[in-house]
Amino acid sequence: WLSTQMSSLYDIKVVRVPMTNTGVAINQIKSEIKANNTASGSVDLVWINGENFNTARNLKLLYGPFATKLPSAANFDFESPPLKYDYGRATNSYEMPLNQAQFVFIYNMNHFPNGPPKTLPDFVAWVKENPGKFSYPNPTLDFTGAAFIRHFLYYYPLSDTNSYKDMLGDFNNANYLRHAPAAFNVLRDLTANLYMKNGKPYFPVSVTEADTMFGNGDLCVTLSYAPAHAGQMVASGQWKNSTMAYVLTTGTLANTNFMAIATNAKNKLAALVTANYMASAPAMFTRRQPERWGAIQAYNPSASFLSTGGWKAAFDYLKTYPQTPSAADLRASALTELVALYSTTFNNDWVHCVLNYNTSYFGSPCN
Repeated sequence: WLSTQMSSLYDIKVVRVPMTNTGVAINQIKSEIKANNTASGSVDLVWINGENFNTARNLKLLYGPFATKLPSAANFDFESPPLKYDYGRATNSYEMPLNQAQFVFIYNMNHFPNGPPKTLPDFVAWVKENPGKFSYPNPTLDFTGAAFIRHFLYYYPLSDTNSYKDMLGDFNNANYLRHAPAAFNVLRDLTANLYMKNGKPYFPVSVTEADTMFGNGDLCVTLSYAPAHAGQMVASGQWKNSTMAYVLTTGTLANTNFMAIATNAKNKLAALVTANYMASAPAMFTRRQPERWGAIQAYNPSASFLSTGGWKAAFDYLKTYPQTPSAADLRASALTELVALYSTTFNNDWVHCVLNYNTSYFGSPCN
């Protein structure tokens, strides 16, 4: 799709190079610059976010600032947290927004006649009142499980949706220790009420396993970092029509994935034109279509292309899965991600503060 558009509109040839992960491209750029290849690199435009962006910025591997200078920049609010920060690192116009993802809770309406718990404390209370009906993937093995427990790091000890903001920016151990003990106390409190296997709390090895347990009725709630996941599973016949996804009013984690340009890119102008097109209304509309990608778009709902450009009716017309939370609900509950070291540290500490917790140990960060 993109290569056809760029060829017909701008006579630019796009060559997509599949990678196992973005780190491969980052290492390629790094190696080329180390070999004094500063102007004819093999990487032009790259999909990026999170730790790869942080690494690339630390090593000065990216061209910029450029994003806010492109015409399509008018479609975004670069001061909004999901665009101002990329996993806690300030973007500073070195990235152009592509798609967004957000954490959702998925439930079977038949088990919740009065609706699901809407806040994190309410969810904790529901788990305690319904032992054995929920578990989460092992966060040391699964991305979604790690994201789930981070909600507790964000929310406690202040029991406030803004509680986490002192952790934005570089990792700060003192700030981490301000949050972690309270979060682990709540997570430990949950453990005895989780799904049991062989008499012990069971943590699925992956979100795929948790999804299977949900589909089989062993669990009443499962989790996803893709808002359209529930709709896709229902549409494919794997889950019942009574399945719904929702977000907590206390917030759920959200992140944006971006496009960046290598500092030694051979075709910088072509990369800039391509990034600008990918951030345009027609391209976002294409990616938003469920049959194409169904990805959430990062545009500013107050942008002029919606209000005066005629695109609002087009986006409103798009058919989305009825199981997917509304765009307004997703935006209202979005919590920006922190730098990766918070997650890595919290996952590792979870092992001895929750999984293998010894009541005779009362040290930091468990208590």
